[in-house]
Amino acid sequence: MDEKIEFIGNEIELLEDIVHETEHQVGQLLFCLMDSSKIISRQTIDFGRLEEQLATATECANVVKLVTENARLADKDYEANNETKEIRIFDKVFRAYKQIGYRARVKEVELTLQGDSKKVTRIFPCFDMLFYIFLENALKYSPSNMEIEILVQDEKDACVVTIESVGPKVLPAEEPKLTDRKFRGENAIKVVRKGRGLGLHTAKKICELHDVELKFFVRDPTFQSNGTDHCTFVVQAKVPSFN
Repeated sequence: MDEKIEFIGNEIELLEDIVHETEHQVGQLLFCLMDSSKIISRQTIDFGRLEEQLATATECANVVKLVTENARLADKDYEANNETKEIRIFDKVFRAYKQIGYRARVKEVELTLQGDSKKVTRIFPCFDMLFYIFLENALKYSPSNMEIEILVQDEKDACVVTIESVGPKVLPAEEPKLTDRKFRGENAIKVVRKGRGLGLHTAKKICELHDVELKFFVRDPTFQSNGTDHCTFVVQAKVPSFN
């Protein structure tokens, strides 16, 4: 009984944090949109400021979408209640690449996209978040002056998307827990203290829903950045296609 009470208490605490975070993001989103409208209405447009506000607005909107999609995926009738649509897989990768581009430049992280694909698949609405989650995670933990590499390759019945970046070293005991809800690694917490532990957990659920094969690789050597061990971290998503 005590364990159940503790579990429920932890869940309530997490939900309260999510609600407060979502309220903050919505407020910031509205401010950015209103400020953008003011910038556009001026005779001389500050394009740099406009790009900054729109990038912030996009980030806020995606945080809200991540939280809501995570909640919606908990619905056992999600598949029955949502329609699928046909998309080109590369288009979703490219969209996430463009969304994260401004923040990468500000942080002085080089973001590269190589390869192409004509592969097509059918997706539920939540799939829109998948590659954004991976890239946002990579950027959040990457030190400045590093590189995030995106590689898109075709296989016979699939499109394979590989994202390689430098981030806090994942300890061997942590690797099986990376997609657990609320889990954050020891070194990850040292680099970014605040986090919800929902990103990779949501990504895993999206992959399971779409039969996407998801793999993580941790590559040595380990090196120090700002007093914390770092290594190369690789995310690979093999998306099945029907062409």
